[in-house]
Amino acid sequence: MKKSILALCLTVASISAAAQSELFLQPGAAIGTGEVIRKVYPGTTIHYDNATQTNYQIGIGYQTGKWRISTGVGYLRTGYQDNALFATNTSTGQYGIGYSQTPTYQYKTIYEFFHHVMVPLTVSYQVRLSNKFVLVPSIGAEGSYNMDEKVHISGQDEYTVPDKTFTSNYNSISVWAMTSLHAEYKLNERLSIFAGPSGQWMLTNFYKVPSGAAYTATQHNYSYLFDAGIVWYVHQKRTTTIQENNEETE
Repeated sequence: MKKSILALCLTVASISAAAQSELFLQPGAAIGTGEVIRKVYPGTTIHYDNATQTNYQIGIGYQTGKWRISTGVGYLRTGYQDNALFATNTSTGQYGIGYSQTPTYQYKTIYEFFHHVMVPLTVSYQVRLSNKFVLVPSIGAEGSYNMDEKVHISGQDEYTVPDKTFTSNYNSISVWAMTSLHAEYKLNERLSIFAGPSGQWMLTNFYKVPSGAAYTATQHNYSYLFDAGIVWYVHQKRTTTIQENNEETE
């Protein structure tokens, strides 16, 4: 009887150990596209063309059974490109006599990029496809500290918008929604590699309307990326089988 009770206790303990939380680290990088949507009231909605977007992140989390919860810190670059007319030929005239030569105009591409420090909180679930492959859908939210804005006009050097101008035009803190679908391949008991698509959507208004302005405006940034990286378990998992527990009690 005592052996049976002991065997039962060890069986429950082994199941509990197999399902215990495992600490993991998840560094990764991403590249893709996105858009910026700006609305002015009264006025129209402007969808700016996409520009290359990047994301670098290191995550830390726990896995319990097939479930994961994770956080971390990352860097995200969002932005857009647009075309605008620029005057390319002006002059004050001969001997300084005041007249202006008729300027010529040329379309140039403007790239505008925003840089964000991201802190995510995500929940994930493993869908096992084989002993080596799993699918991991994730959903979560992110908070960002919006650092600065850089502008690049084709044919000219990139420059950083002054902090005073940036903080007067844009909010410093934003909240985002995110989702991803990663495929993971297990290299060994502690290390897996992953890749797959992800999306991030700014939920709060990025644009800061001046006090007393006769209009209202909103701006939301979006990114659509392809991620890649690794999942590294800090401690190697040890699973004791029911059969081994029963053998130890005999």
